[in-house]
Amino acid sequence: MIHVSPRDMQRFYMRVLLCHRKEPTFFENLRKVDGVTYDSYREAALHAGYLEDESEWVACMTEASQFRMPYQLQQLFATIIAYSQVVEVGALWERFDDDFSLDFGYKYRNLEGNAMEEMVKLHTLREPE
Repeated sequence: MIHVSPRDMQRFYMRVLLCHRKEPTFFENLRKVDGVTYDSYREAALHAGYLEDESEWVACMTEASQFRMPYQLQQLFATIIAYSQVVEVGALWERFDDDFSLDFGYKYRNLEGNAMEEMVKLHTLREPE
């Protein structure tokens, strides 16, 4: 079987399922786990237990976020996604978005409403550079 890049998500997760399943008869069977047909190959692979969940990274980030050090938390996030296989990077980022942006929230506290939120979000996304 040939290598498939994780960037090509549909083919990558299809390959994961093909490596674990014996004699699939058609593509829809690949997405079926315990009688439930999932919308994507990724969901099927996750529910079949072929992918790791992010509970260890969530626990790590939760503990680190208690120290209220946004820059260090961003560095930890970058390290986690660089050296491990996080399935849902965007979901992990969004879960700790407020913790990443604490210092920018203070910096732009004089702005109102959406302007403040947009500035904080912009600077939080740019900061890990």
